[in-house]
Amino acid sequence: MERHKWPTGSKLTLEQKKELKRIILKGPINNGYPNELWSTYRVSEIIRKEFGVTYHQDYVGTLLHQLGFSYQKPKRRALERNESSIKTWPDIKKAENEGFKVLFLDESGISQNPYTVKTWSLIGKTPIIRHKMSWKKLSVIGAISQKDFHFQIVEGSVKSQDLIYFLKILLKKNRKKILIVWDNLSAHKSKMMKEFLKANERRLRVEF
Repeated sequence: MERHKWPTGSKLTLEQKKELKRIILKGPINNGYPNELWSTYRVSEIIRKEFGVTYHQDYVGTLLHQLGFSYQKPKRRALERNESSIKTWPDIKKAENEGFKVLFLDESGISQNPYTVKTWSLIGKTPIIRHKMSWKKLSVIGAISQKDFHFQIVEGSVKSQDLIYFLKILLKKNRKKILIVWDNLSAHKSKMMKEFLKANERRLRVEF
């Protein structure tokens, strides 16, 4: 069985290794890749393109360890998340007391990013993947309360018109006033959505 021969001498200079580390720290997206995951294959591509040096992928892992990186499972964080808005619980409780039916609404779908992933990051620093909550193929809009659940399947990513159609169904099926709790997805704050919410403000409120 043939074994891969790793380089016995350094092909990258010390300065080139420092530059490689700076490139990696800028992130994969800044280097033309579709997500924030570093693999040994991608790093080997960067080394070849930037420095004209070819390393086997297995050796790239050793090199990354030398540069202070380790292979880690990152935390996910939606770009639409608003850190300053996680304070709506008192308003939600007040709405319930005023006779509103509270529904938590969210969208989901088939993501281009794998669900179980690892990437190279500095040792001791857990990487965070910031990604848009948008998907290809099929998406699902769902709304859940303490007593029931509603959902709708749509083709492609969820758009404002899909959400408006779904909200119309919720209004039709529920006699109570409705409070929708959802995130800061752009479709939730579009001009079309604002006009719809304004037209139905007597029966429909939203919290972000």
